[in-house]
Amino acid sequence: MSSKPPKKSFKKNSKSSPRDAKIDAVAKEIAAKLGETEKQPTTQIKRILQTIGEDATRQVLKKTFEIEAQGGMTTLDGTRRRTVGGVFFYLIRQEFPNEIVVKIFYPWISKLQEHAKTQDRFPEFLWHKRKAVFEKLNGHKGRVNKVRINLIGRPGKVEHRQNLVIFSMQDELNYKNMSTPADMPSVENIAKTYYVLVSSRQWERVQKIVEDGKDELIVEGLCGYDEEVGGIVVFATYVSTHKLQRKLRKQRKNRKPETERFLPADPDLYNDDVPNQVISKPKKAEKAKKKQKVQSPAKPAPVSINLEDLDISIPEGMPEEAVKKLRELYAAAETFRQKIANIQSKPIEQQFGLDMTLKLLLNVEKQITALKEQYSK
Repeated sequence: MSSKPPKKSFKKNSKSSPRDAKIDAVAKEIAAKLGETEKQPTTQIKRILQTIGEDATRQVLKKTFEIEAQGGMTTLDGTRRRTVGGVFFYLIRQEFPNEIVVKIFYPWISKLQEHAKTQDRFPEFLWHKRKAVFEKLNGHKGRVNKVRINLIGRPGKVEHRQNLVIFSMQDELNYKNMSTPADMPSVENIAKTYYVLVSSRQWERVQKIVEDGKDELIVEGLCGYDEEVGGIVVFATYVSTHKLQRKLRKQRKNRKPETERFLPADPDLYNDDVPNQVISKPKKAEKAKKKQKVQSPAKPAPVSINLEDLDISIPEGMPEEAVKKLRELYAAAETFRQKIANIQSKPIEQQFGLDMTLKLLLNVEKQITALKEQYSK
């Protein structure tokens, strides 16, 4: 009797490469020598090793301890002595080109610069010349399985047909003021007309509420462009209003936790003849659900910025008020850098707010440069 062959394992190999393992080990060693225990400086040491190599890193480390043996190094304003780690990172910033410093201490800026370089090989997209681009795609179209649309607004005149209610809605959005990714073109307003078909049973539930001029209709459904009428036809699958949704949320919030009401898929729309039924939740299922809950990682505690700890290059003759403003800007920039580091330490799918924080940091850095240039003349 032949034995069964062993099952193949399809688990992804999570082990790091020998090079990565060596970098991790050397980074921990150097961090220990520098007295750095926090995650951020240890990560920066790893990037230093990856960028300039182990030999060059150890040369800087050697020079750091030589400076320490001679009495150490003070901060730029001379108010205090730098830590051993502070001397090490200062030497890295001073002895290597700006391009390397950016890769080590500001990797997000380096990524933005690399992205910009990769995009330079493509022609710029000009909205007024879009037709030529779109026509090139006509012979190579992809495939859409389903298109869903969500309309929020006020209906116009309502036409009643057998089992149907039909009305139109005009898009009045100003595309110039809409929040879109930074690389999207700025376009003029594109007016669109939507012809909406709603089941009469769905409409009965929202008709009186829609007549309230302060409420707005919410329509979800399938859609397609109708060349004959020159507009988009929407076949509604869900109809509600803002006030109705608020009312439903309040009802669900006040519901007893040990019971759950059975409702159709869209409770405010469908069958009147389906009675609400109370179903007790099985205790076993409830326990299993509790076991499946995964605790979210604790948020890092906010780090307070001490202005005296920052290395600030102050132009000679700068007024005291301007110096105060400059220190505040440096503190703000450091706060944004720490926020960015915290965001980037999370998985990619959880890196919320990264783009906005980057923009805020770049804006503060521009203010710092402008203020220093003002008093450097």
